[in-house]
Amino acid sequence: MVGGENRIENALSLSASKNQILIRELSGDYLGQPKPGRNAVPFAPGIIAPTHRFHSTIAFSKDGDEAYWGCPDILYSLQKNGKWTKPDTTHLIARGDAPFFSPDGERFYFVAQVGESMWEREAISFMEKLPSGWSESKLLSDIINSTSGIHFAMSVDQNRNVYFGARQEGTVISRIYVSEYSNGTYSKPVIMEHLKYLDAYSPYIAPDGSYLIVTSKDSGLKVFFRKKDGGWTDGQLITGINVYPDRCPIVSHDGKFLFYLHNVEDRYIPYWISTNIIEELRPKE
Repeated sequence: MVGGENRIENALSLSASKNQILIRELSGDYLGQPKPGRNAVPFAPGIIAPTHRFHSTIAFSKDGDEAYWGCPDILYSLQKNGKWTKPDTTHLIARGDAPFFSPDGERFYFVAQVGESMWEREAISFMEKLPSGWSESKLLSDIINSTSGIHFAMSVDQNRNVYFGARQEGTVISRIYVSEYSNGTYSKPVIMEHLKYLDAYSPYIAPDGSYLIVTSKDSGLKVFFRKKDGGWTDGQLITGINVYPDRCPIVSHDGKFLFYLHNVEDRYIPYWISTNIIEELRPKE
């Protein structure tokens, strides 16, 4: 990050007494941050939430003018008139986490805490894009949210098929589920057959469904590529990234960057890296 230190000093004013983050003169795509290459680097270090523990990866809208992340409440920043606003808590989302934009940009998903007490139960919610902004949130189909143990991030492909992790029988052991969308309805979620023995969570599915990245508890971020027959390749560790507990992968809408959370001194912060590392692992036909 050549020159990154000066950018941070000019952009950040942190009040230790009030624990506030003030962003000044940040402009450009991805908060104006220097783009990463083959090596993973922290994303906007010291800018978006230096005193918080990240609980989910930062997600940018399709047009690049909105950014949301969990700390653990969902914070957001908007790019208006070429400048990014001070991070704030969205009032449209109550007790939510793990933001995710649909590939077409028309839906904003997140994992909500529902019930009388915090963490009683988690369910997938969404908002729809309107001319005036985002609609009020509502729960996704009950056929999905009736799945026991939903936890952490989820993602959808361009056909609105939903991928998510769920803990098994009250334990912290997790499996990856998929629910297919067809003719306006979702199928009953099932554990992905190819991953049925893998303890994993926070799946990211490529918009075209050609690859899937998951957080594998035994190793780190693994990518699986879809075969021509509809099956999947064996999982490969994404090179250039440290091993578990790195987690919560998400790829930018332009397909150029992989975001994820990396543990630094017992707290998670966002990192990013070029998606060329994924393409290097893609099987040659």
